[in-house]
Amino acid sequence: MDWKPFVSPELRRQCVAIPGDATGGLPREAALEACEGFVRRNVGLLGGDVWAWDGSRFRPLGGAGWYVDRRPEEVWTAFRDRSIAAARVAVGRELSLQPGEQPLYVYVCTVEPEPPEHLNRGGNPS
Repeated sequence: MDWKPFVSPELRRQCVAIPGDATGGLPREAALEACEGFVRRNVGLLGGDVWAWDGSRFRPLGGAGWYVDRRPEEVWTAFRDRSIAAARVAVGRELSLQPGEQPLYVYVCTVEPEPPEHLNRGGNPS
């Protein structure tokens, strides 16, 4: 899920389009700030990828990405908080960059699933 609807217009303007990536990436400080917006909007993160960018060329930083699965029976807020914490750690990690490169972070968002309709009505599914 695209992360841009869940962050401020200011952060969206800092997004750098990455060829072959539909959502684009954020520089480090903007990526950390985006985490605050995700928490405020109750958005979890399934993970993210990291790219190096020197202003004209991109290269993936293999091994710098991260992934978070929701545990069985884990309540949404626990998953959300754990996934955001994992993102903050990943974004804060030291990376092996070439001179003139900066990291760009691409998030994969998820939102809390809606309960089945029968639970909204208070009845059973049959």
